[in-house]
Amino acid sequence: MKKLSVFSCVKRGLSLAIEQIGLLIGCVVLAFLASLITGGLYDIYIIGYVLSIVVSAIFEVGLINISLKAAKQEKARFEDLFAKIELIGSVILVNIMIFSVVVLLLFVTALLIDTANMASPFLSLIAGAAMLGITLYIIIGFVFATYIIVDKEEGPIGAITKSYKMMQGVRLKVFGLFIVVGLINILGLLAFVLGLLITIPAAFVILSVAYQTIFKLTFTENTSD
Repeated sequence: MKKLSVFSCVKRGLSLAIEQIGLLIGCVVLAFLASLITGGLYDIYIIGYVLSIVVSAIFEVGLINISLKAAKQEKARFEDLFAKIELIGSVILVNIMIFSVVVLLLFVTALLIDTANMASPFLSLIAGAAMLGITLYIIIGFVFATYIIVDKEEGPIGAITKSYKMMQGVRLKVFGLFIVVGLINILGLLAFVLGLLITIPAAFVILSVAYQTIFKLTFTENTSD
């Protein structure tokens, strides 16, 4: 049985994020500025859209790489933001795969609700709630796929498979962790928005701490078995 403490992940993540907060804030600011620039290129249609996806993936890989180093108590440097840029293709592919699954699940949910509503509004409510639970259950299984790609340099399929395996027995706690991280970012938003410069990098490190904890619990236990 895996033992994961949401409180411990948050506490340790915040502590480790503070140690390298200057670099983390700088990277988040750079990512924000890059998103503003690429966001202004949407008028170029497909080129602007593709460029936005690529730039977003570059910073996703970079921020995960730096947050993983922080979680491992390794000194991160600015160049680590682009040290694993060759992995953006795998990250983009994984994000597309996950997005496709979400769209499919939402389509099935809408179809079931519409069908059930013909019989009874109450039945449609039950169907919607059931599909929401199933959707969350499946999506939570994918949350660390990009972390595995960056940390272990796994391919998209291997990353999704391992991420799904990691979630066995800890889905509810990971869901709770994401709620806490979301609340932390809301606090950052309320702090004149500038608080997000601290809470966003802290969130990355908190999730990196959780990822490393669950990864070790999952694959160390399997090795010992």
